[in-house]
Amino acid sequence: MKFFKSTSNLNFHIFISITWLWGLALFNHQSRDPIMFIFPYLIPVMLIAWGHGSKWGFVLAALATLSAMPDAYVDSHTQTELVYAGIATYAKLTGAAIGISVAKKIHKNINPT
Repeated sequence: MKFFKSTSNLNFHIFISITWLWGLALFNHQSRDPIMFIFPYLIPVMLIAWGHGSKWGFVLAALATLSAMPDAYVDSHTQTELVYAGIATYAKLTGAAIGISVAKKIHKNINPT
């Protein structure tokens, strides 16, 4: 994970991650079968949380949650169902961001460099 070290350029990493999420959102918008699997949304959240901390992981988790909502889902579900789905997705993504941040701190304590 040398590419995502804390000393690396945050703006570049945010740009790459937002571009990734934008691509997923565009795919979900145009596809009949949107990506419902969490892993493609989780990748940028995990990389940013590892390199720049849980705060940025939370921000990217919010953007990933928005990009995970396909148009067909919005049209066919009630507002309450959308809120619950959004909260559940955000909780999963922020949980991963916290886990990755804690794992980095443990890794840093075990292998001080």
